[in-house]
Amino acid sequence: MKIIFFIPRMGGGGAERVVANISNELVSRGYEVVIYSPLSNESFYKLNPSIKIITENYKISKKGLLRKIQIIINGIRLYFAYSKKIKSEFPF
Repeated sequence: MKIIFFIPRMGGGGAERVVANISNELVSRGYEVVIYSPLSNESFYKLNPSIKIITENYKISKKGLLRKIQIIINGIRLYFAYSKKIKSEFPF
């Protein structure tokens, strides 16, 4: 069975730690795990080498109006990217 997690990035944080722990445990139980992280392909937490990480490397400015515009545009792009990734990872 294949399981896919969607998380903005795999930096240091509580949700990221939970995804890393669950992913490592699922892999040890024989599941195929994919982590889709559009903002970064690096994980702060140690992941089993068999865990596949997919990234888009979207960039977001630090301040101002440009940041807000980029967040909206990237949100729309991510909606379509998520749909595409789900279809490619789970063909029915």
